[in-house]
Amino acid sequence: MGTVDCKITDGIATVTFTNPPKGFFTSDMVAQTAVILNELENSDDVRVIVFTGGLPDVFIRHFSVEEIIEMTAGLQARRAKGLADPRFARTPLRMLWENIDNSRKPTIAAINGFCGGGGCELALACDIRLAGRGNYTIGQMEILVGILPGAGGTTRLARVIGPGKALEWVLRGRTFTPEEAAAQGLVHHYIDGDVLAAAHDMAREFLDKPASALAAIKQVIRSSWGKTTADGVDEEGDLFANVHKAQAFAHGCNCIGSMGAGIAVGFRERYPEMYLQYKAKCKATPREFNLGAAESATLNTGQYHWRQPMRMKSTTSPVDSRSTRLPRAPPRMSPSATCRNNVWVR
Repeated sequence: MGTVDCKITDGIATVTFTNPPKGFFTSDMVAQTAVILNELENSDDVRVIVFTGGLPDVFIRHFSVEEIIEMTAGLQARRAKGLADPRFARTPLRMLWENIDNSRKPTIAAINGFCGGGGCELALACDIRLAGRGNYTIGQMEILVGILPGAGGTTRLARVIGPGKALEWVLRGRTFTPEEAAAQGLVHHYIDGDVLAAAHDMAREFLDKPASALAAIKQVIRSSWGKTTADGVDEEGDLFANVHKAQAFAHGCNCIGSMGAGIAVGFRERYPEMYLQYKAKCKATPREFNLGAAESATLNTGQYHWRQPMRMKSTTSPVDSRSTRLPRAPPRMSPSATCRNNVWVR
């Protein structure tokens, strides 16, 4: 019987699939994963989710061939009775991939071995795919056993590498070595080492970033498929405003002038010198800038640049009489710049 284990360490959840000896995915494992994913989605202690295989050289080899044969026999029996075929659009497997795809938290597939069929579908549903070294292949190879991807493999593959390549690969049942998969864009990176450790290293990059901003980025990019540029930019602007408002409300203040609290945290950590200058010269209250002495002492220093607010001037278009505003590129500010009336000047 296959098992799905979950371990949470420092905000990173690692979900491991194990089904010896071959590493197939089963309906029982689908149910186990669905329960785990629901718990992770609703846990404030989890910021990133990593998926990997528990067997050497196997991520998920494929969905269980035995269960596919049983499903085929069931369809044949229904047709013999003159019954209509059931619709498979909302199977538990398909809905599991949907929930991973639509997770509000960053998801990483740490591919450590064979990743075909349903395994490739899971990896495609993740935000980031890393492939470790090894003698294995990755791809949608269902046509080689006379079927086609049934839980989103065709659509997600086309979204990742384009419909032209996806059509060829699925028609031919093409699979790729880890190095080839990275070169073709099927995975983001080839890892010549411990792929799970690399996934955890990448996951730590998300721990200090606002969860609401990460979720908004995922939403706008995922939903941009099939939208016009204008519709996508409209949604991006709405999400930007919502995240900004939510972060400021959560902290009960307006940090760094008009910046949201989450933005203030990033500004403080990445530009500590200018953050302290701004804090001193704008005479911010302790409630607005909750920066302790111990934390101040640990901040790194360095050379940073800050851009002045963009100056605009009105002109008349030679094409029509409507007034237009043309930006003039501002000069870069040095670390010695001062703040006057909430504007950085030389």
